[in-house]
Amino acid sequence: MSVLFFDIGATLADVTFEDDGSLTFRPRPRVVEVLTALAGVRKGVISNPGAGDAARERARAALDAAFAGQFTAPDRQCGG
Repeated sequence: MSVLFFDIGATLADVTFEDDGSLTFRPRPRVVEVLTALAGVRKGVISNPGAGDAARERARAALDAAFAGQFTAPDRQCGG
């Protein structure tokens, strides 16, 4: 089974760090179209969201908000 891995920053999205510690990902040009075209291929993210479970959860929430439905494996992890 093929798996494609992506990094978030400057690859999938531009990242903004909010004052409350949350993240906002703005998808880079054509990324959503490419991910949609690869709908049948398993995809993952390799990135460093920061230390701890809270940082991983903030990254996961931002990923879900920016790329709804693209990274849906129940066992996926946001971590480096």
